[in-house]
Amino acid sequence: MIVADAPYGVQHGSRGQDAALARSPRDLLAAAVPGWTRTLRRGGALGLSWNTHVVPRDELADILTRAGLRVLDGGPYDRLGHRVDQAITRDILIAVK
Repeated sequence: MIVADAPYGVQHGSRGQDAALARSPRDLLAAAVPGWTRTLRRGGALGLSWNTHVVPRDELADILTRAGLRVLDGGPYDRLGHRVDQAITRDILIAVK
């Protein structure tokens, strides 16, 4: 199992290959998820918390799916989102390999 609380894109940033500060949580996740997927055993799960204001749920689900994971949805999986403050609405996606 891998559990991550992704940068919310409000005050966080990361350095790209050109050493410039990039503030895109979408790009950070798109780069990290394939590595996480390789680390998981078959049947393993990835739990990811993130700010829906910077990456919509369907876009993050697409990133996870393209990496070979199956996103769990429906029922309780669709009711995990909650407002943290005016700039952050945190949601949680769970995907399995």
